[in-house]
Amino acid sequence: VISHVAELYATGSSVIAPNPQLAIQICKLCIDLGYIDGYGLLADFHEIGIGIEKDYHKSLTSLLEGAKKGSPYCMVKLAKRNQRHRTCFDGKSIIDKEEEFQWLYKAAELGYAPSYIPLGLRYESGCGTEQSYDKAVLWYNKAKEAGIETSMDYLMNLLPRMWSKMYNEAKEAGIE
Repeated sequence: VISHVAELYATGSSVIAPNPQLAIQICKLCIDLGYIDGYGLLADFHEIGIGIEKDYHKSLTSLLEGAKKGSPYCMVKLAKRNQRHRTCFDGKSIIDKEEEFQWLYKAAELGYAPSYIPLGLRYESGCGTEQSYDKAVLWYNKAKEAGIETSMDYLMNLLPRMWSKMYNEAKEAGIE
């Protein structure tokens, strides 16, 4: 709840005037009280520049600190944001593709459902790990079981490629 108060003060609402400095203080209080997901909110403030100077590196290091302390929320956010900076923005990242994969995998092992589809995508593409359509399907199915609606889109997109790959492998082996 307290982190939501910080978010409200960051941008303001119809009843709360924006106060980014107070939002940062509340966020840091959350972390001091042991709410490790607070590192994710602090990272967002650094990423966007709310109440503090925009600093992508501090955003990533805040996420890494939260991930190291056991926050699956920070683990997933770190992998996604680090990849985005590595491939789309400034090229600056603090971990490599393999470490991004490891953080997603750890979050998935902890049962954090928002990690299932990104992990499936990593297996599907072979980004940071060996490509495995079977493992991608496993994680997309876990997402489906967790009630993530878009999981079927990922499965339906992957299945034709799996069948094509199996057909080509059978054809190369002389089995038709």
